Amino acid sequence: MEEIRKSIHNLYNESLDLRDQIEKLCTNVPNIDVELIYKIEDNLSYDMKFDIISVVKEGITNCVKHSNADKLKISLLEQPKFYSIIIKDNGSIFDEEALQKPKGIGLTSIKEIASKYNGFLNYSFDNGFKIHLTLMKG
Repeated sequence: MEEIRKSIHNLYNESLDLRDQIEKLCTNVPNIDVELIYKIEDNLSYDMKFDIISVVKEGITNCVKHSNADKLKISLLEQPKFYSIIIKDNGSIFDEEALQKPKGIGLTSIKEIASKYNGFLNYSFDNGFKIHLTLMKG
């Protein structure tokens, strides 16, 4: 029974191709040139893949809705003990009010994702808006 459970879990996990999903998100961004740097081995749990996709989707949405950026750089990097997700645009508009609104998954939900993986979230505005999320492995 345990082997069957593992097999089903592995099928479920493999059914979500993180790189493919992120690339699809990046190609569908209107009027913004998206640069993707993807350096993650694909051995993440289904939940972590889903959470990373949610974060990237939120970063793209925020850039489109709240920024006048024409460039967006998304970096997904693997380090020995953690994963790093960096989303940075080149916009010159900073919408403080938009940061406080609870719509979408928002920064509050991204913070919850960070804490779920014992990680942390930093964000700043300096020649564009930047989100830096760190998710610990295991």
